[in-house]
Order: sequence, then C-alpha cells, then structure tokens
Amino acid sequence: MKIAFELVPNLATHLSSHHQFSMWIENEGLELPNTKGGDSYSYNAMVLAEKPITATGRTAKHNIQPDITGLIGEIATAVDLEESHCSSMVLVIDNNLILSPGELQSFYSLRCYMGEQSFIVPLQSGVFPVSWEGLGRFNIKVNSLFQNKNQ
Repeated sequence: MKIAFELVPNLATHLSSHHQFSMWIENEGLELPNTKGGDSYSYNAMVLAEKPITATGRTAKHNIQPDITGLIGEIATAVDLEESHCSSMVLVIDNNLILSPGELQSFYSLRCYMGEQSFIVPLQSGVFPVSWEGLGRFNIKVNSLFQNKNQ
C-alpha cells in the first residue's frame, strides 16, 4: 500500500530563514526506508493554510524568494509499505518552529495519502495521539488508519 504524510498549517504560517523540519515513519522504533523527508528554509516566507510545511519521502531546500502569494509547498512522496509495517506505525516530526504539543495540536493538521485517497485530519481531533519527545520532537501514532481499515 502506498502511504505518505504532510504537515499542514490550519492558518497561514510565517517561517524564518532558520526553520528546519524532518519527518519520517517508524515501525517498532525503526525508521522505515525511503520515508524520511525534510524541509529547510533560507528566507522569510509564509506557508498558506493547508499547504505542506514538510512531508515524508522527499527533501526540499527552499532558497528562492517566493512571490507575494505565499508558498504552496511540495507534496509528499508516497512509499510502498507492507501491511506488517503498519501495526505500530508512528510518524515522527522533528523541527525548530513548533516546540510544544499544544501548539502542534492547536494549529496543525496531517494530510494523509493512502493509495489513491487523500484526506486531512486535524491534530486537535484526537484521532492520532501525539506524544511529546522533547523540544520540537513529536511522535504521532497513525497506526489507527490501518486498524480501522481492517475492521
């Protein structure tokens, strides 16, 4: 099954020239191959609501000045995962902008790609439990996507 994730702001979000993001999928504490993605910004910018700030499976270095319409982001790159890798799947986000779980859950959502489908899940909904691993690092339990699919 092809799967990918994007972190998207619920509102337009300002980024500065030092902001960096990494995002990857783990199963049982091990990073799954080809799932790591990241974004680094080398100028002040604004990412529009529901446009990706970072995503799994690709790396983007934003180092040109956008026009005044704001950044529209680069979409995630889907990877093929076996069903066995989905039982305890966790999405890991490491960044230097969103430092607390309250901020992450209040102002951001995940866009999920599963096969040919895509949908947005607000992190404040509680569908995906978020654990705070330290300043700017979060584990988001996304395995419920597959538990509900199999029932």
